[in-house]
Amino acid sequence: MRSAGMVLVAALLFAASAGVGIAARPLMPVDETRVLSVAWEMRVRRDYLVPHLNGLPYSHKPPALYWAIDAVWALAGVGETAARLVPPLLALAAIVGTAVLASLLWPGRDDLAGYAALALAGTASFALFGGVVLFDGPLAACVTLGLAGVVLAWRREDRRGWVLFGAALGLGILVKGPVALLHLLPVPVLAPVWQHERRAPSWTAWYVGAAAGTAIGAAIALAWALPAAAAGGEDYARAILWGQTAGRMVASFAHRQPGWFYVVLLPVLLFPWSLWPPVWRAARAEARQAPDDGQRMVLVWIAAVVVLMSLVSGKQPHYLVPLLPAFGLLVARLLDTAPAPLRAVDLLLPALLPVAVGMGLVLVPGSAVQAAQRMGAPPPPEWAAALDPAAGAALVVGTIALAVGTAHARATAVAGVAAMTVLVLCVAHVEWSRVAADRYDLRPVATALAAREHDGLAVVGGYNGEFGFLGRLTTPVAVIGPDEVEPWLAAHPRGRVVVRYHDASAAPAASMLVDRPYRGGRLAVLGAP
Repeated sequence: MRSAGMVLVAALLFAASAGVGIAARPLMPVDETRVLSVAWEMRVRRDYLVPHLNGLPYSHKPPALYWAIDAVWALAGVGETAARLVPPLLALAAIVGTAVLASLLWPGRDDLAGYAALALAGTASFALFGGVVLFDGPLAACVTLGLAGVVLAWRREDRRGWVLFGAALGLGILVKGPVALLHLLPVPVLAPVWQHERRAPSWTAWYVGAAAGTAIGAAIALAWALPAAAAGGEDYARAILWGQTAGRMVASFAHRQPGWFYVVLLPVLLFPWSLWPPVWRAARAEARQAPDDGQRMVLVWIAAVVVLMSLVSGKQPHYLVPLLPAFGLLVARLLDTAPAPLRAVDLLLPALLPVAVGMGLVLVPGSAVQAAQRMGAPPPPEWAAALDPAAGAALVVGTIALAVGTAHARATAVAGVAAMTVLVLCVAHVEWSRVAADRYDLRPVATALAAREHDGLAVVGGYNGEFGFLGRLTTPVAVIGPDEVEPWLAAHPRGRVVVRYHDASAAPAASMLVDRPYRGGRLAVLGAP
């Protein structure tokens, strides 16, 4: 399989995973619903400078992803599917960018580009998070673009590489904020550490170029931030120019985790390659040799970003998605030198998890019901009976077919392992939607609210825009306390109130017009008696 073919297979695998996820599951609250609600309010208000959520300036994220979603809506019309395709398309650009980076880092070794694309597309965490409406897949595209510029400036002494680096840095900041600096700056700053075989002709010229690229990125970001700060008011200006950065770096107001969080999480994020024997055999062989400059650059990139991100107090698994292209490159470099031929066990081990999951889907639904009947026990949970044995059988058969059909060559074996991972994710998307999607689907509640939007809407507790886009709401939703429900309904007799509760004993006393399961509890829409 030639390199271009491997890149195409990688793109198709990622498209399959993202497409099945979009088709199978609803928008996930609160992250996906919030992103689309901000984009929706941007379109409704025609304010493309200051993002808003529920009528208030929203400072938590810059506007680039909202701009991209609104641009798609301008072309295709406002719709959920069109908006949900934007982040996966940008994550797909990261896969292509990783292949380009591999060809620039190791010129003349054509297979590396294909291996890198397959390794990234077949990494379970990238295939999962890249298909979600989040900022990390788009940021990964900016990172690969920017580092391609750095390699151009190094390999070909092309000053236009620094322009590319600066443009990608600016776009990255507009996608997710100053965290883009943590992903992009370490590689050029630490160039003396990784440039051994071929050094930059002049370190002065190198760092002047890097500074110029950083200045270009800062100028792009400030071209939005300064006018937005002036238009959004003092609190908004303080938040986007300082509060968000300092708050997340020093004492995160959300997602605080210990410093070792990412180190422990990395083997899980890098599945299946973190457990694949050819990668470890190649790593042992490479450890006895001096790494080339490309390897050094990738290792410096990984080490620096993991350390810097570990120092940031706010941590989430998907925050490392922009770093996964580096691991894709490292896996590709190792696979390119892995001892051949592959062993039979090399395709057996990656197949064990999909086969085990498939057999579980085949056996659990019927056996759980039968066991409960034999023992006179209560019936099993609804989710166990709702699983589809046919999906499990398809997973087992598909995995075995991939293991047998791709074992004859290294390139096809890598594609086979990536395809197994994607197959598991696709089945998981479908089965999760069968079992739990109803607990996350807010469309019925949003529809009920939209019908009475102009009579007044309120949410008890907190509101993160869960219903803004889904209900196409154009007016803010009031946020009230539990003891304010009756007075609010008395003042808005045709209005609607949304309240969350956990069991029947906590059910609201007011008239419930909609009552649905929601996550671990229930969600009710109340109206005046």
